Amino acid sequence: SYVVDAGGEADAVVGVFNTNTRGSGALLGDGQYVLTAAHVVFGEPVGPMQVAIDLPTGRQFVDVVEVIIHPDYRPDASGYSSANDIATLRLAEPAPIAGFDIYRGQGEVGSVFTLTGYGIAGTGNGGSLSLSQDPGSGLTKRTGQNRYDVVDGGAIPAVNDIFGDPTPDGSLLFYDFDNGTASADVFGTFFGLDDTGLGLNEVNSTPGDSGSPTLINGQIAGIVSGGASPSFTDIDGTVN
Repeated sequence: SYVVDAGGEADAVVGVFNTNTRGSGALLGDGQYVLTAAHVVFGEPVGPMQVAIDLPTGRQFVDVVEVIIHPDYRPDASGYSSANDIATLRLAEPAPIAGFDIYRGQGEVGSVFTLTGYGIAGTGNGGSLSLSQDPGSGLTKRTGQNRYDVVDGGAIPAVNDIFGDPTPDGSLLFYDFDNGTASADVFGTFFGLDDTGLGLNEVNSTPGDSGSPTLINGQIAGIVSGGASPSFTDIDGTVN
């Protein structure tokens, strides 16, 4: 029930394919550019890079001719940083469909958003599968919802720079993965942000969703950058 069929708004969510890695992204405006996470493309050669666009007529690949990474992105040895983790890709030609607009409002915290991407399959109880366990990895687009709970540098000091990088205040939005019970509500337990979730509509990101858009009213309010390890989340119904 989470799988997205081609032929709707989500067609503008694309796969980003590098030589050895992959991620997700979102077409912008007239389809000439793709928004994604910097760590998806950092250090990757541009020549072999492509985006995959799944349409009712089938999958189309478009070459990437330029990668524009945020000038203040300073990754660690693995190529990742939570600060300024954003990039745009210029395509060799405009995509056959238009892209999304950017959300310009100030009401992200407390809003329900839609997450769509090419992440590995998984469940709340078991976490994400491995690449070998998910035959649709990189091919299957999935979607669901969650709610933004708090922003970096905002009212909850404990989440400020929580991943160890000095991120610009207001640049990271956080959400937890709830199972409908108060005992497994991490942000409720630790920060007093009581919210037991959206039931079966609630989803979380998995590997492969990096760069995926999170949409409010059909506009890009954020992109998937990273998250805490399972020992710090409530996917197993406990708080550690």
